[in-house]
Amino acid sequence: MSNLTDNYNFLSPTGFKLVINRNSLANLEYFATSVTLPSISLGQIDVSSGQYKGYISGDVTFDDFSIRIAMDEDMKVYKELYEWVMKHRDTNDPVVYDATLAILTNHNLKNNEIQFTNLFPTSIGGLEFNTQSTDIEYLQSDITFRYDYFKIL
Repeated sequence: MSNLTDNYNFLSPTGFKLVINRNSLANLEYFATSVTLPSISLGQIDVSSGQYKGYISGDVTFDDFSIRIAMDEDMKVYKELYEWVMKHRDTNDPVVYDATLAILTNHNLKNNEIQFTNLFPTSIGGLEFNTQSTDIEYLQSDITFRYDYFKIL
């Protein structure tokens, strides 16, 4: 029996839905325009025995999780993130949430889910206001998150 896929459709980069906390971060969910699934690295440890040199696997490292958001006119999404960062700063008990990234098929059906555990923002990208622009390019901001780990459900 072969483990080769029988689904030959390519994965669309536009098919995703991000859910973090619908009660306090509803705008973040709605205005997310792109996400980057983090890379994973498996460390290595050198082992030696006489003239033999080899390696064994080490720790797994997860890179940052980043998203890009389109900025709404009322800046509600920015305010949500700002308040989350300030709560994190002002309490001894960190404000973390689990997040789910749903990967959708080309028919917008949920195909895979990736769950991030204990997620919190580490960076909110700046917003450049510029009266010299000739074309209107709506503002977007990159948000970076740290988390404990992610798993594919």
